[in-house]
Amino acid sequence: MKRITKVLSVILVAVILASLLNIGTLAANYQSISVGEVVYASADVNYGKLALEFVPEESGAYAFYSMGDYDTRGYIFDSKMNNLCESDDYTDLNFYAVCNMTAGQKYYLRSELYSNDGYGEYSVTVEKVQPAEEIFIYHGGETIGYVGNYLSLECMAEPEEAYAGEIYWESDNEDVAYVDYSEGSYCELFLVSSGKANITVTTDTGLTDTVEITARDIPEMLVDSPEYLSFGVNGGTRYFHFAP
Repeated sequence: MKRITKVLSVILVAVILASLLNIGTLAANYQSISVGEVVYASADVNYGKLALEFVPEESGAYAFYSMGDYDTRGYIFDSKMNNLCESDDYTDLNFYAVCNMTAGQKYYLRSELYSNDGYGEYSVTVEKVQPAEEIFIYHGGETIGYVGNYLSLECMAEPEEAYAGEIYWESDNEDVAYVDYSEGSYCELFLVSSGKANITVTTDTGLTDTVEITARDIPEMLVDSPEYLSFGVNGGTRYFHFAP
């Protein structure tokens, strides 16, 4: 038993050392980049891959993004090569990856093309991003929906284009409406039963906003009983059930 334990311990140490060696080898191949510096990559060499090393002088949010006419994607890793964030097609083809970083810590940035069929080059850079001062839920007046259907919400940051951080959505009454799907600033609710629910958006930077939504039972439509709709409410969309 002791011999087995010793063998397992040796294997475990070997795995850890191999992992550290792999990270060190990868880090040795990373080119240094600073804020505002532009680095170019050849699109026809190794899928246009770039491996960069970045150490921020100040803590805050930083963006790593590409510029050019190629379909690119980018990744940000911490010093242990844990994937912090990734991005693709922020503006059709270019990526825009953003995350909070700590001054003096080392981060690894990678970019690449989807295919290796291009010629020429694309470029990447790093910039410090202005933090958002406020976040609010934009709904265009659409806070009323009907049971069994979906209601969409979106949040926006102020100032415009500022970085709000990671975004989370939640409902205080999931018996009425629950978050069926969310991705960043977009949220889709499923309406379970008639009633009201407060939908809150929160960021990891401490910003929050709440809006009240109403779920209604689908009304019955009767023969020869016209219903009038307003284009200003739910885009002029309403649901009815009809039993002839």
